Formats: sequence, C-alpha cells, structure tokens
Amino acid sequence: MCDECIDTDDLEIPTIEQAQEFKRIIDTGRAAAGLPPLEFLEYDKAISNSATACLSATNLFNEIGCDVGSVTVDFNRAGQSYSKREAALKAIGSAPITKMDGSPREDRWEIPKAILIVTNPFDANLGGLRTRLVEAGVVAPRVEPTPEPKQPVES
Repeated sequence: MCDECIDTDDLEIPTIEQAQEFKRIIDTGRAAAGLPPLEFLEYDKAISNSATACLSATNLFNEIGCDVGSVTVDFNRAGQSYSKREAALKAIGSAPITKMDGSPREDRWEIPKAILIVTNPFDANLGGLRTRLVEAGVVAPRVEPTPEPKQPVES
C-alpha cells in the first residue's frame, strides 16, 4: 500500500479535536462526491495498510474510486466519475502531486495532513486509537452481545 514507510517512532494517538477534524474532512469529501455523511466512521471494517480498505479508504476514498497509499490517493479504478473524485479531493484540501517537470499529475493526489494524523496510527496498529476515536464521538462504541438467559434445567 505505501508510497513510503511510516515512521512509527513519532506517531501519537490523535487528540479528540484531531479525531473530530478527521471525521469532518471525511464527511466534507463525501458531500462533495454526492455521498451522505456518516453517523460514525467504519473503524472495525477497516484493514490497516490496505489500498482499498484502510481507514480513509473504507470511509471515503474507496467509495469515490481511489486507491490509497501512505501519502497519496490514486485514480486507478474505472467506473467512477472523475469530476466527483476531483470535487471530493479538492473539498478536503488535497491537490495533485507534482511531476518532475513541475506539472501536476492529475491521477495522483496528496492526502491532507489532518487525515494522516489519524490514519498513520491506524496503519501502525497503535494501541488506544479506537478508544480515542470513541471518546471523540466519531466511532461507535463496541456493543457486546447480550447473553441469552439461562433456562432452568429440568430434573
């Protein structure tokens, strides 16, 4: 998945405000692409270091037809509207990366830092991230199944 390795030595659990900003950005991108906002981020369905199922891909980029690297998103999949992808990426503050000649590369866009602050700890499996995102109100708490009542044993 990654364009370059994530330096896990400097990673920290995001603050509550950073987690809320991450969710706001995801919903902003979704709205620009014509998708509904999320009540909660899909955390438990996401897979760390997956180009199509990491935390940001699961909640935004996959739905607009982009694959995710560690610092960029790519327009590699057919069948999605280029204009919706472009609108979503512009809305979240992303821009095309620059080629060696200085011109923009329209099929690869940078991932905003406010997203990386949450996704890098997710991809590094940093302990405590899910708890922080629940505290921030952007991920639903886990609901433990209610045990079935025990039936009396007939003798």
